[in-house]
Amino acid sequence: MSRLRQLSLLLTTMRYLTPSQIWHRGRRLARQRWLQYSGAQLAYATQWQYTSPNPLFEGLAELDVAHQISRHIESRNDVAREIAEGRFLFLHQTEEIDKIGWHSPTVSQLWRYQLHYFNYVQDLLIWECTDPANAAYATFRQLVRSWNDANQAYQGDGWHPYTIALRSVNWLHAIIGFKQYVQEDDLFRFELIGSLYTQAQYLFRNLELDVRGNHLLENIRALCWLGIAFDGSEPQRWYQRGIDLLTKEIEEQVLEDGGHFERTPGYHLVVLKDLLEIALWLKRNHRSCPDELHQAIHRMLDFLLALLPQNGLVPLFKDTAWDISPNPFDLLNVGAIYFDDPRYKLTEEFGLYPFLLFGQRGWDKFQTWPVSKSSQTSCLFKHSGWALICNPSKDDFCIIDVGKPCPDYLPAHAHADLLSYELTIDGQRIIVDSGVYEYTRGHWRDYFRSTRAHNTVEINATNQSDVWSSFRVAHRAQPDSVFFHQSSECVLAQASHNGYCRQHPPVTHRRTIVWCQQKFWLFVDELWGDGKVQSSNHIHLHPDVDLQPVNQTTWQFINTKRSLYLLGFGHDSYLYSKGQKEPFYQGWYSEKFGNLLSNQVLTLQKDAVLSCVHGYGIFYDVPGSIEMVSGFSVPRIVVSYADNSYMLELSPQVPPVFL
Repeated sequence: MSRLRQLSLLLTTMRYLTPSQIWHRGRRLARQRWLQYSGAQLAYATQWQYTSPNPLFEGLAELDVAHQISRHIESRNDVAREIAEGRFLFLHQTEEIDKIGWHSPTVSQLWRYQLHYFNYVQDLLIWECTDPANAAYATFRQLVRSWNDANQAYQGDGWHPYTIALRSVNWLHAIIGFKQYVQEDDLFRFELIGSLYTQAQYLFRNLELDVRGNHLLENIRALCWLGIAFDGSEPQRWYQRGIDLLTKEIEEQVLEDGGHFERTPGYHLVVLKDLLEIALWLKRNHRSCPDELHQAIHRMLDFLLALLPQNGLVPLFKDTAWDISPNPFDLLNVGAIYFDDPRYKLTEEFGLYPFLLFGQRGWDKFQTWPVSKSSQTSCLFKHSGWALICNPSKDDFCIIDVGKPCPDYLPAHAHADLLSYELTIDGQRIIVDSGVYEYTRGHWRDYFRSTRAHNTVEINATNQSDVWSSFRVAHRAQPDSVFFHQSSECVLAQASHNGYCRQHPPVTHRRTIVWCQQKFWLFVDELWGDGKVQSSNHIHLHPDVDLQPVNQTTWQFINTKRSLYLLGFGHDSYLYSKGQKEPFYQGWYSEKFGNLLSNQVLTLQKDAVLSCVHGYGIFYDVPGSIEMVSGFSVPRIVVSYADNSYMLELSPQVPPVFL
């Protein structure tokens, strides 16, 4: 990328930032530069008053008799034993800390962040409570001292506010869980708590008010923890700042329909978990819980209840990765116990995480409830920008992206994916989002954020939104004319976007998706404008699924639970891709960070004279036919299936008609 092009992208990206963000970013960078210039070194605080707060994980003490979750416990103990040996597995990559240290350039920054988070404290605490022959405390002690020795200067990943926030909470879990050992270990206690207090002071002065979003909520969570764990006027300021910011950010980040405003399902789970833990921490330490917090948690749980497919796997849209996202069923179970609301019990499985929070009493309450039979079906989340089409059992499930790529001032997790979708049939994932492989800048990051990595139309081999670098977006596609309708016969969703209107010639893309129950899915793409363009309509299959051609317009799905057929219409040619790197990346799938699989992609290509219509249908059991009928003032698509015919009439001025 040329410097001129990069400058143009940067200036366009900065147009969306708020003055407050720019101010806080400049101030935080200035502080970091001063600390580096002055050579300031970590000095443990000596004037602190630790309050011995009540634990979040009430169930830890009961794990040794929790036979119902023994398999989860043994798995976590295996992880703890590996950590005791100095081996850490993050993002499908195992490294030995003695070889790489805390600042190794041989691993990705995200891998180093995982190391600095100390999330593995939970594994060590579980090991401590369930295996008499453990070295959990000794391992924690060694790692803390190693971290302190390696992070004396206020720089590097260890001093990023986000890693401080996560590490602070995890160290507090350890201080509470290893309470007896810590009390008897005077020298280490003063080092540990003194370092923690100093990190809290640094975090308070360097909150991520420039980034905001889920990062700032993580900072807020840490302030609430630290402000309760320590006594005195300074910790009280931390706590009050955290509560004040919490109510403000909840109003901003948790939308009216319950979705998180970053529109990334994986981060919806992260934020929901944080809010649940904040509420529990406040309650157990006898602090009042803001009404806004309870209301936000309720909305987020209801949103998750509606959004979650039967298989419990959230859609992979944007920067969602299943390995670093909390388990959705666990969060719903925690919500069920916390609010005493059995609606959120979708499975008989009571996982390790809910048991850690509520112990045997939570498990006993959970067992008294039947599994909830959710009646949520097709709907439009108009604030979050998702259209959901499904049957009551959620065996057939389609979720469509009809919303903004990101909040205006927070583009970090946006992809160029407007009007893309994921499709599940008979509980099997058929058409999938490509997911996210890594956060490191480069070819892979560029690919997984690109339009061609999603199930939508790409015009002239360009992205609908200018995604660039690792977490930036310049020009953004904006949705328009979102329409949703359902009847006893069908469900219809329609939306358009202007992402290609800045091209020459300018193009508007509108997509209409129709589900005729137990018969077919219809995907119709209209391109409006004047002139000629090259259109590529990408369809990404799950790695377990393939397509076999029947003729030039018909394909049969292979390895699906039932017979399914795909019929294309209006295209000139088609292209198969799978695990391709040349001449461009295509046909790659990653549901977990660092886990790369090849998958088949069918691309229906058209040298389009604008305006035009093309698309495809997916038929159950037997293929039907699709044709465009000419001679009318507006496009008409006729689908013939068995003994019936259905017509979709499209008009730019009025909502579509399906007969």
